Amino acid sequence: MIKEFKNGHFTITSLAEYELSGVVVSKETYSSNWDAEISPMDLAIVWGKLAEPEYGRFITYSQSYRWYHL
Repeated sequence: MIKEFKNGHFTITSLAEYELSGVVVSKETYSSNWDAEISPMDLAIVWGKLAEPEYGRFITYSQSYRWYHL
């Protein structure tokens, strides 16, 4: 897929297909920088034991511009 932007274009090539089962613990949307054109949303997802309520209640998640912190 080729994505056109006002300052040029990007070619996005799918390399793999996968399925994920987990829980979204944090979400952040972006709109002002060039990378928001390619990826307007970041999701922090946990799986396995961290997705179970009895484990997840002991952890706090936060986001800071495309970085995730426990």
